[in-house]
Amino acid sequence: MRPKLRLIGAVLVLVLTLAATMGRRVGEAANVRGDAADKAPREFDCAIRKLAVEFALKIQPFRPKSFFQELVKELNTPGGLPDGEMQCPEAEVPKDAPASFQPRFEIPTKRRSYFVDANGGSDKDNDGSIEKPFATAAHALDVIRSVRMTASEDAMYGIVFRQGRHYFRDTLQLGPRDSHLTLQNYNGEEVWLSGAIAVPFGGKSNRTWQQHPTQANVWTLDVAGLGIREATGLRINGERAVRARYPNGCTSDAPLPSGYHCKGKQQGAAVVDPRDGFGSNLVGTWIEPEQPTKHQANWRQITVESPQREVGTAYHEYQIGVGGTCRDYDPPAGYWCGLGCWGGTRPPPRCLVRFPAGIEINSEMLPNGPYKSLDGAIVHAWHKDHWASWAFEVDAAKSNASHIMLGRGGFQDARGGNTGEAFFVENLREELDADNEFFWDAKTQQILYVSSAGAPSAPGTVEIPTVRTLVEATGDQANPVTDLHILGLGFRDTRLTYLDNHTMVSGGDWGLSTLAAVMLRGTRDTKVDSCVFENLDGNAIHVRGFARGLLIQNSDFHLLGGNAISLLGETEGETLPSAWGMGWNGTAGNQPRGSVLRNNVGYGCGLFMKQTSFLFHGKAMESLVQNNVFFRAPRAGINLNDGFGGANVFEGNLLFNTVKETGDHGPFNAWDRQPFAHSFDAATGRYVFSKKAADELRGNFMLGSYYSQEAVDTDDGSQGFNTHHNVFVYAENGLKTDFFGHSNSHHDNLYAYLRGKGAVAGQDVTQAGEQDQFLGNTVIMLRDDAYVEFPCGCKLEENTCTRLGNNRIFTPQGTTSAQACGMSMPDLVRLGYDSGTAYASWPAVSAVIDQARQLLGLDDGPSIELAIK
Repeated sequence: MRPKLRLIGAVLVLVLTLAATMGRRVGEAANVRGDAADKAPREFDCAIRKLAVEFALKIQPFRPKSFFQELVKELNTPGGLPDGEMQCPEAEVPKDAPASFQPRFEIPTKRRSYFVDANGGSDKDNDGSIEKPFATAAHALDVIRSVRMTASEDAMYGIVFRQGRHYFRDTLQLGPRDSHLTLQNYNGEEVWLSGAIAVPFGGKSNRTWQQHPTQANVWTLDVAGLGIREATGLRINGERAVRARYPNGCTSDAPLPSGYHCKGKQQGAAVVDPRDGFGSNLVGTWIEPEQPTKHQANWRQITVESPQREVGTAYHEYQIGVGGTCRDYDPPAGYWCGLGCWGGTRPPPRCLVRFPAGIEINSEMLPNGPYKSLDGAIVHAWHKDHWASWAFEVDAAKSNASHIMLGRGGFQDARGGNTGEAFFVENLREELDADNEFFWDAKTQQILYVSSAGAPSAPGTVEIPTVRTLVEATGDQANPVTDLHILGLGFRDTRLTYLDNHTMVSGGDWGLSTLAAVMLRGTRDTKVDSCVFENLDGNAIHVRGFARGLLIQNSDFHLLGGNAISLLGETEGETLPSAWGMGWNGTAGNQPRGSVLRNNVGYGCGLFMKQTSFLFHGKAMESLVQNNVFFRAPRAGINLNDGFGGANVFEGNLLFNTVKETGDHGPFNAWDRQPFAHSFDAATGRYVFSKKAADELRGNFMLGSYYSQEAVDTDDGSQGFNTHHNVFVYAENGLKTDFFGHSNSHHDNLYAYLRGKGAVAGQDVTQAGEQDQFLGNTVIMLRDDAYVEFPCGCKLEENTCTRLGNNRIFTPQGTTSAQACGMSMPDLVRLGYDSGTAYASWPAVSAVIDQARQLLGLDDGPSIELAIK
């Protein structure tokens, strides 16, 4: 009997006969293509990209046309894997998008406010009124602190910035005594807090660009006397210049040895723009490090035998190593330094973190060498599997013409490796040869800049980032910084931080930079609203330790060297003092809990470090991540480095064009290798150390055009994810259930045009009652293949295999299969397994889009049902 696909109202009804037809072709529908297809129908790709624009307008209707222009540009950009590539550049900017977004925040009369005007203010002569503003925020804060000494503890104060750029020479440091403070713009004015020094021209300095005497197209600028110790970044007319490097960009479109295509091609005579990618397909021979053993020098193993996690079949013990190969992390400790490290890797000591020792070089590989000096040189390299990028200082003393030896670095990643893949060298005078490259000459205090079009234009256009953090609030749980509000401000031009402090947070694969433009530690009721974080060479917001009532909303994050937002909790336990902030016990509550991140926009993060995301979530819980739009990212858009206490909700978010330069990830990624106690049950006298509260993903739209393994990659040990009523487009698989994950449920989702072997991939054996579930989903596959594969280890009769049922599976020919230790799909059905699942050939594109619209709340009406006869 033929399956009849028809749309009745908003109800998609699939009528087909099951029994002898199970696992065979049962009929024909629209878009049937042989026994496999290399990509989705073009009609679908056109419609789904337009739907992404419509969904963005629904969740953030206040966003201006300039944002939608950026969003549409990305949706229409050629690229993606063949099975998910952009086929249809027809997405358009909504006609009803607002012209601008300029929120205005009132200045309450009961709050005492001081005004700051960087252009017309004076710290010496003025009183901070709107008529006579101060010149700097630092002076305004000093005045507020003086006034507070005789005022009520609950009195509210404000620093109101007038339009223009406010150049910070130092971090604005806030403590508990600065509670009830608002930092804001005035009446919607455009305000930028900058971490750069603006180079003055003319006047007494007589400063100007000079033609280099021996090198054509190179211009020099003397910045002596400005207090600049090091220029790791440079802005010309507000745009990033690039440190002198080789190669200047990708020289080939051919895949790298790992199979990945180089991102960031050199454009003509100019160096690669960091916005375009890593920019190197140069591959050398790596010098492996001395292999760590189970008995490293200056190292200690810590394994907690009690309490232990009582669920799952693995990852029961908390364990870390202190010292050894963790020596360059801060603190020098972590999961991948301990002898209990495992999960998707070789057993210890081979899983212990380590990094390459160097690279063999020659004149063909680096034609501008040998270098006069390697002091200050940097090597950037890919992890061999493109899980991360690394940055290393060059050990000049140990290097020579045949090899570059690596010094401190690599800690941007937590896993490490013996070898890397493609690399480039940076900050070398001899490599200054392409437009928009610069070099800092520390001896002469000069900036050297390449411009074949003549000297850069005149005054006020040259800025050198020198400050890492613009605003830092530091308290603790007993005495937090309370009611800090940051409203309507722009933050830009902080300096590079990828060789500064990084921590190995927990059992996930990522290292984390702990510096950012805005840093919050020990805070309560902090609000960041309608701010813009732009052209930061490091991270935007880092929240650490105790945090309650955190709200980050309506803000923009783009063109960032690192992460947009990172949440990092602190724990304690049986660890050495040098491993501060680590341990199995999180019951003291020194973590971000109950944070709300909503209506934010992020695009273009990870310009310099590729293991970065819009949200890094480590040892935090009860977060609400709602109605955000994240796109154009080298790795996952959202990364949960551990499970901790769970109870997080991810709702109504749009993620697309993530995992653009890396692999083995999805737009959303999670790990849970390391157990923590997040509360104490006084009734039983036991720590809550077992199953975390469920995390929920609902109503999200994820478009995985690039290297997405799954839309939701629940990696090693991940447990307790309730994933439902989402729209997942492209990617390889649906539910990932391997490396000892368990208790994950996917139901009522749409998976459109999966390129992999199935909707359920990589089943591990679980304990009875902890099996994963895949129920009531609609799955469209690019080939006629098994939609689920199980190993022999799981037992149907013991409830240790993934629970299946009532799924709608569409393939080009309507044929599919399942294997469970050699058992066919009909065999499984006769055992009462996977009842109600139906198969058919590809449905009409219009039916798929209608279902997506309803799941995303773009159409009203009854929910989609599946009627089976």
